[in-house]
Amino acid sequence: MNGSLPVVEARNLSKTYWLYPSQHKRLLGSFINPRRIPGAFAFNALSDLNFELYPGDAIALIGKNGAGKSTALQLL
Repeated sequence: MNGSLPVVEARNLSKTYWLYPSQHKRLLGSFINPRRIPGAFAFNALSDLNFELYPGDAIALIGKNGAGKSTALQLL
């Protein structure tokens, strides 16, 4: 922008959750690698989000349910 530095900068913001077929297997995932649990799979809630905010800028996060809006804000 006009030579000023960004006040907020996000680079490659990503978040992956592990989903399990049962509560028992979710508990098991706390102790062993989730990749070894049958039926467990990784869900990418957010992948490679990049942005910069400069003084006076505003940003709006819009999208469908499950698009990662709340996840992005929580990570920030």
